Amino acid sequence: KYQGASSGMLQRPDTMRDSARIRSFTGALTYEDNKTAYNTVGELIEASGFQVAEHVKFGGVSDVHASNSYHNHNEGFDITHQTGGFEASIAKTQKLKEGIRSLNLFKEVIGPGDGDPDHTEHLHLGGLVRPMTPEDIATLQELLN
Repeated sequence: KYQGASSGMLQRPDTMRDSARIRSFTGALTYEDNKTAYNTVGELIEASGFQVAEHVKFGGVSDVHASNSYHNHNEGFDITHQTGGFEASIAKTQKLKEGIRSLNLFKEVIGPGDGDPDHTEHLHLGGLVRPMTPEDIATLQELLN
């Protein structure tokens, strides 16, 4: 189970308080003012066996995105699963996609099965709407185990 990167215990980050929810022009939480919220999502996904990329905290951002991309503001992630067979990895990525959609965490959730030719093998998450709660974390852990 994910217990938080720094202390070994899951803590409620300061960004979960309403006063700390600074939003960008997109309506999403800004990375600069909500780093803990974004980093918690990426760390949880990595701890579940996925690779997290296209974000400053997770290997940096390539210069391949549209100028208005969430990636360019460190408000987006690309997620892949590359353990086991190809079809099993795609199925696991689709399962993660549906779980994240059900939680209404991101403005953009695009991945395998959506018909987008640029996201047939990976999941794109853009624009965190709110920090994850302990309940969200438990839901994703249950879904991914």
